[in-house]
Amino acid sequence: DVSPWWISFDPLYDPPVGVSFPISGATNLPAGTPLDMVIQSAGLSVAGPDYPKAFTGTATVQEGEAGTNFWSITVEIQSAHEDRYEITVTEPATKTKVWNYVNLYRSSATPQDAFWITMNESSDIRCR
Repeated sequence: DVSPWWISFDPLYDPPVGVSFPISGATNLPAGTPLDMVIQSAGLSVAGPDYPKAFTGTATVQEGEAGTNFWSITVEIQSAHEDRYEITVTEPATKTKVWNYVNLYRSSATPQDAFWITMNESSDIRCR
């Protein structure tokens, strides 16, 4: 049975450790509907109500246009570790759920050296 309800994510970017970042999206759920959000390490191998979470929160659906509403929340993953994190957004009453991933990384203060890739006729790749 297919649900008539849907939730989607706007494009995500990978945030550095310790920086708040927005997560947003669209839905056809009514304005005022609460959406539960859980962010946890994607490599976590245990499940259940006691698993450690990097972030939990609630976003409220806001009125949009033409039947498409929107939601947003600002989060900071409470971790000092680089890792891949799963973001799950759920509307509890209908059990409508969507998930996505971000990679948390350490910010580097030193700029990277530029490099060029040159392809010759034999399709060899050389870096300078």
